Amino acid sequence: MAASMRGVTNVFEWKDCLEKLRESDMAQLDMEKEVLKKLEFSYNRLNHEIQQCFLSCALYPEDKLIDKFELIEFFIDLGLIGRLNTREKLYNRGLTILNKLENVCLLEDHGKKMKIHDLIRDMALNIMSATSIVKARKGLRTIPSEEYWTDALEKVSLMENDIDEFPLNMSPNCPKLSTFLLNRSLWFDVVIPNSFFEHLRGLKVLNLSYCHARELPDSISNLANLRALLLRKVKVLEGLEKLVDLRYLDVGHTKIKQLPRGTLGALLNLQYLKGTTMNGEDITKLKALDLETLSCSFKDLDEFNKLMVSEQRNKPPYYKIEVGPRGPNICANATYDAQLENCERRVSIDSWSHAIVSIGGESSGSGICILIPQNVKTLKAEKCNGVTNLSDIGLLENLEELEIERCKNLRVLSGRQDEEIINIHDSPTPTPAPLFFQSLRDLDIHKCQRLRYLFGREPKFCLPHLRKITITSCKEMVGITEVVTSLSPHPPPTLPCLENICVWRCNKLKRVVESKWLPHFFNPRTIEVVFCENVEEIIEGPFPYMLVEEISLEKFKILGCNNLRKLFPQELLIHLRNLQSIEVKWCKGMVEMISGARQGQEGSIMTSINNTPSSFQSSISLPKLISLHLYDLRQLKSICEVPITCDSMRKLVVLKCPELNRILWQLRIRDIEDLPYIRLQSEELWKTLTWDHPNAQAILRSHRDFGWAGCVLKDPSESVSEDDLQWSDSESESEDGRSESESESEDGRSGPKVKVKVRWTVRK
Repeated sequence: MAASMRGVTNVFEWKDCLEKLRESDMAQLDMEKEVLKKLEFSYNRLNHEIQQCFLSCALYPEDKLIDKFELIEFFIDLGLIGRLNTREKLYNRGLTILNKLENVCLLEDHGKKMKIHDLIRDMALNIMSATSIVKARKGLRTIPSEEYWTDALEKVSLMENDIDEFPLNMSPNCPKLSTFLLNRSLWFDVVIPNSFFEHLRGLKVLNLSYCHARELPDSISNLANLRALLLRKVKVLEGLEKLVDLRYLDVGHTKIKQLPRGTLGALLNLQYLKGTTMNGEDITKLKALDLETLSCSFKDLDEFNKLMVSEQRNKPPYYKIEVGPRGPNICANATYDAQLENCERRVSIDSWSHAIVSIGGESSGSGICILIPQNVKTLKAEKCNGVTNLSDIGLLENLEELEIERCKNLRVLSGRQDEEIINIHDSPTPTPAPLFFQSLRDLDIHKCQRLRYLFGREPKFCLPHLRKITITSCKEMVGITEVVTSLSPHPPPTLPCLENICVWRCNKLKRVVESKWLPHFFNPRTIEVVFCENVEEIIEGPFPYMLVEEISLEKFKILGCNNLRKLFPQELLIHLRNLQSIEVKWCKGMVEMISGARQGQEGSIMTSINNTPSSFQSSISLPKLISLHLYDLRQLKSICEVPITCDSMRKLVVLKCPELNRILWQLRIRDIEDLPYIRLQSEELWKTLTWDHPNAQAILRSHRDFGWAGCVLKDPSESVSEDDLQWSDSESESEDGRSESESESEDGRSGPKVKVKVRWTVRK
């Protein structure tokens, strides 16, 4: 506005501008009144229960993002959501109410949090002005004087202030007051007089969390109607056992180690308990309670195991259990809460030097063990040096995700750990093994430095639902399965659903998959091997016979494997008709991508159709291959000696392969408006491509570009301009010869980096 009035010297123009501003403000006020009228209409159409839930949201400070479950707990404690017999059902009802308020534009959804707009909050405060005091986050230094505490008062919110003074004889008489929120408002050394709560016997919700008062009045324990008491980081009161109607008690991060003796036995209506340390007596009392949410700690392992056995009978639907070190002792935390629905049933164990056993299992160690529920869904074990073989854990029927990190004594997941190679036929036939991890889907192993194999000889379990195996930075890892001199009479672990194998920085790994195991991998989709310096084969050959006509493998991704000379042999290629993507980069020793059969070499494959050798064809078809990306393969001389037909190719990139002088691939031209993206390092390579159209080279001439970046054929539908070709190769090399974007993060896992080298071309 100042810029628009610059240079105006006439007084009448300035007066006219001022009048326009006033008219604008009037219009703004009229608009706000109109909006408020419509919002009040939305409010009035709600039923009484939802109206009261909405008004409760206005007790929070302006612009505050409020956790959804905190709001729902607030609704429950106020008695606004009732007549439901479980916390989970109450949460579902609360989420439904929040959705309803969002749909009528009275609340804003911010993911896990909600927010009430300033204008709408003002409307809510106006509606309940006669029955509430709301001074949240207003910088108060003292409590509102007693004259404001009328007998009609129902709710008071003074949260997030800086109160350092409390009148010593203050004793408000508010028989209808149900809610008093003072959390995060009291400074150190503030004393709340004992008389303050004497006439507030109707209180249902009292929040004094994070109040740094020197002491709290004993009169709080006389609030017989109190349903929710929040005392996080506050000195716990004596006399809690008198609050017989209490449903919700939060004493997290308080200085007291555990609740006073006899407290839990008296609180028979308690449904939510958070932040206490449990002993044996408390666990006995818990059996008499109908607790649906429990978050507690243990310093005694036996007491923790007692709770695990007790809760195993109850089979809680959701829980989170954490075990870790605290000084010289073990610290165990258990949380049972319907809010954990997204976390399901999770157990995390850190720095444990003894056995881990499922409830009902048997420990093979010295007798010291930690018990975990049988129905755990996610298990993470970190620095658990007492674990050497996961078969000892016992039955975990519902386990879906297993993450093992830095367990230095783990040598094998299942099976014998003997290092010598023996003839399995000399071993007695084992009895059928039980199925321990029958629901496992994802297996992630990281920095287990003594791990040699996932499956040793005579493994004790199979994994019928395992979909993904990820192994990272296991220095002694030799293979997924142990090598044997002959086909074992013992049934190996069958992996019918295994889709993805990902191996990173396992430098002793020689091969990823043994050919003898291929019949037991029925559904492989992706094999990813990254920075495994000594890997020599992805899939071991030769292949004496195969039980399937086609392998379902769709993607090869091989990066930085410098000892790998070939990707796979030609005799395997004819079984890879589902292959969609091949990506090979920074493999310094690779000479040929698909190796041909040598004279006298065992190279025939017996199929299940007729058990006869399949002859090597003069050409091979990969009908589903969409992408081939070869980059920085300095010794690569051949992709394949046999022509390959690829009718589905959408992307072909070959760069920094100086020894490669031909690509025997036949591609298909569907439509001039639907060309594949092709980027080759030279025009000579371009000329070695063949097409299904006799005049393809002439047709494509106008769509090619030759320059320092090589030969580029770009799909016209993507409308790439000539300027796009002036960028240098985005896959710029770092000092060790690999892409900056593929460099490893500090913890050994993959992680993209932002740094990219760029070269500009300036036209005059």
